[in-house]
Amino acid sequence: MFGKQQTVASVEKNRQSNKRNWESLEYQDKWAKANLYPHVKQNKPEHEIEDYLKEFGVEFVGDGKFWLGYPPRNPDFIHRKNRKIVEFFGNYWHKLEDELDRIDHYNKYGWNCFVVWESDYNTNKEFAIAKIKEFIL
Repeated sequence: MFGKQQTVASVEKNRQSNKRNWESLEYQDKWAKANLYPHVKQNKPEHEIEDYLKEFGVEFVGDGKFWLGYPPRNPDFIHRKNRKIVEFFGNYWHKLEDELDRIDHYNKYGWNCFVVWESDYNTNKEFAIAKIKEFIL
């Protein structure tokens, strides 16, 4: 491939192949273990949210345990029974466009999404947790 350009047909063939691969849970697990698990760790606010919400069946999957759709997205928390997703957005890493894109992406696959912003959580933790509980239940 070095020094040669791919044809439009070969680029499309590779794109379709990658899309098929991501539909396989085995491929997702293999990719996540190779690329994410050693590097991704839960931050302090995510750990606090998990502690509050465990009793409601919410689990932390932000370390690559769960992927959804194509292009694949890895949410922070899920409630499998109710098909609900909670995303914790840090102000440094995310923008408003990210929020809307994520919500639309998850809705396309039949999941409802609620986004908690770091600044809102830090301002009033009890209120943020109450809003998440309200969304989940």
